[in-house]
Amino acid sequence: FLDDCDHPNVKANIDVSHLVLADVSPAEVSCLEGRAAHVHISDCDGKVHGDLPPGRGVVKFMPYLQAIKELGIDGTLSLELEYSPDPDKIVEWVEEAYRETARMMDEIGLRD
Repeated sequence: FLDDCDHPNVKANIDVSHLVLADVSPAEVSCLEGRAAHVHISDCDGKVHGDLPPGRGVVKFMPYLQAIKELGIDGTLSLELEYSPDPDKIVEWVEEAYRETARMMDEIGLRD
């Protein structure tokens, strides 16, 4: 798609759980150097897209985050979450996802 568009304003969104579901390795992320502007972080069970908080599924984030760091993306990383199965725990669900994402980003050195 990026090759077909061939326009500098058309960039990829790297969705880590989708990469896992599509069996795309962290090493393959390098093909998006200079071509990605956004990253979605969510976990999944490895079978279906579920937008779980990081740590609740099977995604091994650190190799992907390292590959993303090496791209030098000047863009945004955002959490992508479904609603908590327990509506009374939505705030806790978001806080949990934020804490784990921040921890991983700090460990890799993705946050200023």
